[in-house]
Amino acid sequence: SEDSNRLEYLGFNTSTAPFDNPAVRQAIALALPYDTFVDDVMYGYANPSTGVVPEGMVTHSDDAGAFAQDLDAARALLEEAGVGEFSTTLSFKQSSAVESRAAVYIQSALAELGITVDITPLPDAEFTQRTNARELPMYLNNFLGWGADPFYQMKSLVGTGSGTNFTSYGNAELDALIQTGFETVDEDERAAISAEAQRIIYEEMPFVPVWNPDWTFVVRDGVSGLTKDNTEQLRLQYLTKK
Repeated sequence: SEDSNRLEYLGFNTSTAPFDNPAVRQAIALALPYDTFVDDVMYGYANPSTGVVPEGMVTHSDDAGAFAQDLDAARALLEEAGVGEFSTTLSFKQSSAVESRAAVYIQSALAELGITVDITPLPDAEFTQRTNARELPMYLNNFLGWGADPFYQMKSLVGTGSGTNFTSYGNAELDALIQTGFETVDEDERAAISAEAQRIIYEEMPFVPVWNPDWTFVVRDGVSGLTKDNTEQLRLQYLTKK
């Protein structure tokens, strides 16, 4: 078991109320029990969220913002935004046991804010169709950034019109920053550009990174050499058995 680049996230349809309000999205991020996800949903085989560019990826910025549960701050944000109690649905793939468990904790946490959540598991094909149609109000999903490049990661998840940006979010300033990051070779400049992009994403919160699952396989004693690359495909050419 080792760290992976995979990201589990809670997505919003940012084109419809109340999720078109960044304060609502930020409040929900403040309500989530990140340590519980790791301990009770993933049984320790994950790392708690550290952002859209996770801690193990180059140019991760600690200054972008932290992910920790603070229900009082969440309630204050909703009050400032003038958003009262509301109901919504939380969808996820029927085949995912971990998302099914996480949904219950999310439902319970958001109830503390007066948000009623209807948990809605969907057949995988229907989930894919409806996320592609950008019609789910709130959903759990995961993403693997091949190559572990932070700008690929950000463009894929929040780039305007990106095929894997299921939130309907778009921000021209952010798009320009990400494109500049792709074209920049100086490491310090790339880090500064990435940090600024991460800050914008944190403030806008089009989705909430909830955990980074470990890459985990079970092997019997005496087996070694099991490896992976950034596609998370098993590589067996170095496999040995005593």
